[in-house]
Amino acid sequence: MGIIQALFGIDNSAKKIRKIEFEKTLEHIPNLTSQEKNYIKGVFGKSLKDGSINIEELKKELTELKNNQTDPLSDQDVQKIKEKLSGIMTDK
Repeated sequence: MGIIQALFGIDNSAKKIRKIEFEKTLEHIPNLTSQEKNYIKGVFGKSLKDGSINIEELKKELTELKNNQTDPLSDQDVQKIKEKLSGIMTDK
């Protein structure tokens, strides 16, 4: 099992999240302010420009969020985002 599969607990790297599902899920993550949600939308915006994001792009963006010490998100916030988004991955 690769790193991506181990991190997200799934075996299919062809999984993706549609932009509309991403935005709905983001709105239902507790304890994130409107400013934080807008920041996250901006971070993921380029990856979502085609209407969906695949698991490799998701992992990259989450890693960047976690490693960016100047953003408004805590490690716990990034973990919540990861858990919520990995729960809605669908097959292409």
